Amino acid sequence: MKSHRTLHRELWQWLAENPSQSKGNWPGWITYQHNLRANATQCWACAKAAQRSRIGLNHCSRCPCDWQNNVKYNPCLICGSSYDLWRRAKDCGNIAEASRLALIIRDSWK
Repeated sequence: MKSHRTLHRELWQWLAENPSQSKGNWPGWITYQHNLRANATQCWACAKAAQRSRIGLNHCSRCPCDWQNNVKYNPCLICGSSYDLWRRAKDCGNIAEASRLALIIRDSWK
């Protein structure tokens, strides 16, 4: 299996190229549907963080992505994070901005 980081990059590259699509529409899920942690959140960084966490609680503090904030719980969901801005741009139909933000997220893995 490819690394979580590689799959994260592939997912977000695809979203940059298909900015009107949602994460759940990524064709790679067909191949990797057995990875329940990644499928639950549709996020390879979340799956890696959970893998890194010894007790499984608050695994967000082990997220490999740099969300440009110091939040330890759900840093990607904080208002103004690149993921939050990507969701808003996509929901508003601003595909150019959604594509730009998808590339930022693709490259956010530390």
